[in-house]
Amino acid sequence: MDEVFPASTRPDVVLQFGAPPTSRAGQALAAGVGQLAVVGPNPEAADPGRRASVPVSGEADEVARIVLGRLGPRASNGWRERWREADEKAAASVAAALDDDDAPFEGRVARDVAA
Repeated sequence: MDEVFPASTRPDVVLQFGAPPTSRAGQALAAGVGQLAVVGPNPEAADPGRRASVPVSGEADEVARIVLGRLGPRASNGWRERWREADEKAAASVAAALDDDDAPFEGRVARDVAA
């Protein structure tokens, strides 16, 4: 993977709703962000590493509604477009790998059934 993409697409703020991430990618995202807001009935329990700069006590749906209500229109800086392009490239790579092998396995079956 190219090193420019992660550096150029790192968000300024991450909203973590509920339990801490368990995947390596999620953990890396939470660890490398400028500001981490942890949202939940007990945000301290959902942040065992105490990384949150903004613990928010509340129900996820209520907090999400409040945040969405306060966000206004923003000019594009290309961030979303870089993520969409990366997603398209990743999906094409996965599809090509699945199409190269006729052996049935969970990933291929799931993709074929969903299509």
